[in-house]
Amino acid sequence: MLGKWLKDQKIYLVVHSLLLLITVVFLLAFNMGIQSVLFLSVFYFLGHLAYLSYAYLRHFSYFVHVKDKSDSLDKKYLLHSCIEEPNFLEGQMLYDIVHEAHGSMSQKIHQYHQDQKDYKAYIEAWVHEIKTPIASLTLLEDQLDAGVKDAIDQIEAYVDQSLYYAKSHHIEKDYYIRSVNLKTLVGDALKAFSRPLIHHKCQVVLEGLDLEVMSDGKWMAFILSQLIKNSIQYRTDPMILTFKAQKGPDCIDLWVEDNGLGIHGNDLAHIFDKGFTGSKGRSNEKATGIGLYLCKTLCEKMGLSISCQSQVKRGTSFKISFPYKDILED
Repeated sequence: MLGKWLKDQKIYLVVHSLLLLITVVFLLAFNMGIQSVLFLSVFYFLGHLAYLSYAYLRHFSYFVHVKDKSDSLDKKYLLHSCIEEPNFLEGQMLYDIVHEAHGSMSQKIHQYHQDQKDYKAYIEAWVHEIKTPIASLTLLEDQLDAGVKDAIDQIEAYVDQSLYYAKSHHIEKDYYIRSVNLKTLVGDALKAFSRPLIHHKCQVVLEGLDLEVMSDGKWMAFILSQLIKNSIQYRTDPMILTFKAQKGPDCIDLWVEDNGLGIHGNDLAHIFDKGFTGSKGRSNEKATGIGLYLCKTLCEKMGLSISCQSQVKRGTSFKISFPYKDILED
């Protein structure tokens, strides 16, 4: 650090070295004694050395303070609130610039958050509005063929997905953790897909579901609906869909299993990534890559965990774990 600082002061050092040399030559030219010239030179040198030492220590100590504060912060953008105002001009200028930059950044972030809030409000309003004509169409289902009914169901599913996606970043404001029955949760989710499940002659197997778990029923219904929808979309005939639950030492595990196309090993590690749609067996399907991402996001925010195992052409198994401890205590 000292070497870099001296290098930065090279012009100052060169100028004062030249001035000292000229002064010595001038004094010797007027026949001043060598001892006197030497004394004045040493006095001049020590005076500048003292000034340089003071300037170095003052600058160095302040910037070490700034660096230490920065290193100790996980959120570097809070640095402005942790550093002290310096007592030298260059430091004060930098201090003012940092605070001005933070103020500008805060305004931009506030505007960004406001834009996001407005967009989220628009999406939620649009979803609620579009549900009205969808509901009207479902009232006419006796006059519609199976293909049109399925199309309406798909539209409604995508509309719901967009609503949950808009809310997913602020789920803590829209969920209520309480004791819910797994059998009821699964039954409600299956009921919403009764028509396509009957159409595809799906065999539904329920095992050990009469258990209470801590969760939000509405959000869990959405998560289960995404898993059921995927099982239908990537099915093989005859389709078998299994829901089973089991108590463990720390949690209750719920498995959702199918005998569908399965997921390739290279894809399995990425299925919960936003926008990931898979390959090969699933490449011909139209997918957004949002459904499983939302399942993972919502589970994590509710204190649950979700994992997946799969084999190509053998089926897929999702496991959701519900801790016994009430997460509201955290």
